[in-house]
Amino acid sequence: MEISFPTARRSIPWPRPKIRPIVTLPLSLPAQSPPLQLDHKGLTLLKQFIWREPFSEVLEIIPERSGKSKDNIAEENEKDLYVDNEVVSRYYLNNDKIKKVLMLKRVFLLFLAFSAFVSILSAQGNFIYLIKIDGIINPATAGFVLEGIERAEQDGASCLVIQMDTPGGLMESMRSIVKRILGSKVPIIVYVAPSGSRAGSAGVFITLAAHIAAMAPGTNIGAAHPVQMGEKKMSKEMEAKILNDTVAYIKTIAKQRGRNAKWAEKAVRKSVSVTEKQALRLGVIDLISPTLEDLLNKVDGKRVKVAPAKVITLKVKGLEIRTLEMSFRDRLLNTISNPNIAYILLMLGIYGLFFEIANPGVILPGIIGGI
Repeated sequence: MEISFPTARRSIPWPRPKIRPIVTLPLSLPAQSPPLQLDHKGLTLLKQFIWREPFSEVLEIIPERSGKSKDNIAEENEKDLYVDNEVVSRYYLNNDKIKKVLMLKRVFLLFLAFSAFVSILSAQGNFIYLIKIDGIINPATAGFVLEGIERAEQDGASCLVIQMDTPGGLMESMRSIVKRILGSKVPIIVYVAPSGSRAGSAGVFITLAAHIAAMAPGTNIGAAHPVQMGEKKMSKEMEAKILNDTVAYIKTIAKQRGRNAKWAEKAVRKSVSVTEKQALRLGVIDLISPTLEDLLNKVDGKRVKVAPAKVITLKVKGLEIRTLEMSFRDRLLNTISNPNIAYILLMLGIYGLFFEIANPGVILPGIIGGI
């Protein structure tokens, strides 16, 4: 019987569509045994080992059985290709050198996987993002907060702290912030600070929506009754409609976070406002802290539920605090969105147009007024 042995050509993926026979080996086997053609199992075996090992390693056993040199064997390429799968399998499975190589490869791959896992764990959750809100809640502020939450989720921050001092703001901007906080995948801590700050009107909703709400000594929260901007008055029916909708909204936020829903309703209907100590006693906030470092030390180890219904234990003690700043675009929008600045710009525009009409051809006042 004759047995043939294929070799892999590294430039073409194995198995090739057409395998050209290159080696024929005479082997002493019973004359009654027919030659066995290489089946799928044999091809897979050769692909796993021969493809990875140099061809010279594969031919180590050939001269002993054939009495021919490797060069002569490699030149024989005219015979039919046959292989005894049992001989090939027995050689590779019992070869100690190949066993050691494969074992080292497996250990190396496990080491790489473990190193990558440790690197991912160490890269995520070892810092805290901090954003500061000082002023009215407007579209620019809302965009800044939404971008901060998005970045905290993408970068794997342990939590996001929103340090806030606001008299209130626009209802739609507030709702977009609250909606994003309630759906956040990272814990959100709202901290009314420093001393002398307040969380008024829209700030009440944002504080109640946080996973952890805290206030510094000498701060206050409340007075969340909705008011209309401008001189035009609403009808009583429309005013009642907006009031009831706002009450329902603040109550559902308070209940979702386990806070005092009755006080939240009073803050909207009766515009009640309380100090930080009263807020803590009433269950409006979770704690009072004079500094951010003290706040992080106190909340370390607390368990909070983030979206989607996942409970996280905060590990924030001693972590690096990274402050996120507003972009130039957001700062510009935030400035011109201030009602006082907007009123001044409006008056300048009106007077510019009036001066251009009174003095045609001046051009500059008209351009400024139009802008």
